Amino acid sequence: MSKYKSWFQCINEECRETYQLNEIIYRCRKCGNLLEVMHDLETLREKTAEEWKDLFDNRYRRQIWPYGSSVWGKKEWVCPYVEDENVVSMYEGATNLFWAERFGKQVGI
Repeated sequence: MSKYKSWFQCINEECRETYQLNEIIYRCRKCGNLLEVMHDLETLREKTAEEWKDLFDNRYRRQIWPYGSSVWGKKEWVCPYVEDENVVSMYEGATNLFWAERFGKQVGI
């Protein structure tokens, strides 16, 4: 299990109810306000900004499962509780945009 933690938290200062990230929830059940994703910043601060940058740079566009994806390459900050064997990815992200002139003509742009 990852030492990094994140959770949903109500934005209402008087409520601050928390929920697990794997819960399907859009608003606080207690007060109805919106939720935000919170992180255990103290644990994240155990690495310096330079160490995080180096880690993410070393993962970028690599074939190391699941970190080759632009999303999962930052797993500690995105969804740290998901074990690597449960990640579903097609190495999304970091794809170039390309001209599709014939398709553009077909759809009228």
